[in-house]
Amino acid sequence: MCGAEHPETLSTRKSLARVLDEKGAAVEAEAEYRDIRAIYSRVLSADHPLALYVHGNLAFFLLAQGRYSESEIEYRDALGRCLKVLGDDHPETLRMDHNLAMALGNQGKLPEAITRLHTVVERRERTLGADHSETLVARTNLGDALYQAKQPARSAEQLERIAESMTRTHGADHDSVWDARARRAQLLWEGGQPHEAQEELEALLNDASGTRSGDDFRVVTAQRVLPFIRADAEWHGV
Repeated sequence: MCGAEHPETLSTRKSLARVLDEKGAAVEAEAEYRDIRAIYSRVLSADHPLALYVHGNLAFFLLAQGRYSESEIEYRDALGRCLKVLGDDHPETLRMDHNLAMALGNQGKLPEAITRLHTVVERRERTLGADHSETLVARTNLGDALYQAKQPARSAEQLERIAESMTRTHGADHDSVWDARARRAQLLWEGGQPHEAQEELEALLNDASGTRSGDDFRVVTAQRVLPFIRADAEWHGV
């Protein structure tokens, strides 16, 4: 019979914590995560990969609960341990750094969040590739953080990279490519670059002319917005 500290017991309890969380039993789920982490830390050490994994689960639980400052504290602690034990480029280290950035961003601490997201994007791009889903998630969140920081033009740069990746992965006609390019045009316009926005939207509509019907809602939306961008570009001059 397995004891309280047996690996199978702890594995079962981790599954239970996830179920409790999904069912909305937040108090019970948090208690499970904290107790499991304490056991791993006592039996294996706080720096053991299993302890770090549960530490990350606890921090993410707090993040999902909207308890951003508490999540930040846990992620900073867990990230420091991951850097020491696993190294800068380990997937778990990058996951901690990414989610720490999300906790920071949700508190309005955008400069540090943006810096951390830049780092995660660069490291994931180098270790996983530009088109990997985790790289794209980090790049998307970086673009969002830049937009929140009132830097739409820099956010547009990230959308351009996302569109390029989606094109390589899904093909130029995929909805994800359209959405990224249309969003880029909007950001360029908001960033005071109406000529560039016009060029992007016109190119997008031209590319779609042979693949999408005229009543496609994405096409209709772009056609409605384009005259306003053209007028703005004309007002600003060449």
